[in-house]
Amino acid sequence: MHDNVLNQLQQYKAAITEQLEKVIKDKQAGFAIVNEWGSDTLDRLLEFSKNGKMIRGALLLFSTEMFGRKITAEHMKAAAALELIQSAILIHDDIIDQDALRRGKPAMHTQFQAIGINRKSTNPVQFGISLAICAGDVGFFLAFELLNSLTVSPETKTRITKLVLEEIQLVELAQMQDVFFSATSKQIEETEILKLYQFKTGRYTFSLPLTCAALFTKQPTQIITKITQLGEYLGILFQLKDDELSLFGTSKVTGKPVGTDISRNNKTLYHHYLFVLADSAQKKRLNTVFGNPNLSVKDMAFVQTLVNDLGINNLIRKQKQILERKAREIISTLPVAPLHKEFLIALISYNQNRAK
Repeated sequence: MHDNVLNQLQQYKAAITEQLEKVIKDKQAGFAIVNEWGSDTLDRLLEFSKNGKMIRGALLLFSTEMFGRKITAEHMKAAAALELIQSAILIHDDIIDQDALRRGKPAMHTQFQAIGINRKSTNPVQFGISLAICAGDVGFFLAFELLNSLTVSPETKTRITKLVLEEIQLVELAQMQDVFFSATSKQIEETEILKLYQFKTGRYTFSLPLTCAALFTKQPTQIITKITQLGEYLGILFQLKDDELSLFGTSKVTGKPVGTDISRNNKTLYHHYLFVLADSAQKKRLNTVFGNPNLSVKDMAFVQTLVNDLGINNLIRKQKQILERKAREIISTLPVAPLHKEFLIALISYNQNRAK
């Protein structure tokens, strides 16, 4: 079933990629008139988006079919809009996190920095950051132009656009909280960390596309409430897997540097349990490791070993089991075909077993 989920997501991704190519092509002439950065930025946005999983757009398309409707051009526009928003958020996120790579390739600000170096900019690093911020902004506005072009009932368009805008606002507030958590020496409670996961990942990555499809297909409030809650559970599971991959994955597979949660002092559930369960000597060592930008292989191995020795993986596993049980309970009550329920169940497995 894991492979089936991956194959279906890939099929949706191919359709969304085609839609994005059309969007970019339609804007090329108008952008090129302004200056050299117009076409260049569009090309980079397209390439950046194509390198992603496109899980948000794919889930919108899947959910549309799950609710008994055929995918139309309007659904494709909305799916493409979600992916442009995701690209814009990630472009800005890489700047905030000072990540030079995204999915194993140069981040957007790194790409522009290379141009700055080539053109002998007085400050190529800031040049790269500045242009990448602008490119991210262009991604946001292209997405909203797409949403505004939806030829659906005024009520449906208003509800979808309002939902997307509100969820992005919540994502940005969660991002601010994430930055604060990393910058503080304060130990963060488990409930606060899960709340961060809920708003930074859960609602935006899963609830948003599922609910967009529910609004498109005019589902009743009861179903919208259920699908939103389901998305939160799926999204937190997704984030917990990301945390695991940051600690135990390999950069060759994930496309991201391993150990960044440690070097940035990110307040993950792993961080929380480590400082709750470690003894005084271990905590002293942990305080020298977390937040250290020059994280060594030895430091990384120390944290990995401690996570295993303290049984933290088992604690995380219990959290996942609770979330999975709640997600399965909601899925069982959805008035959709068994085939679609099977896909949602398989999506839980995909979330927990993916390698990147």
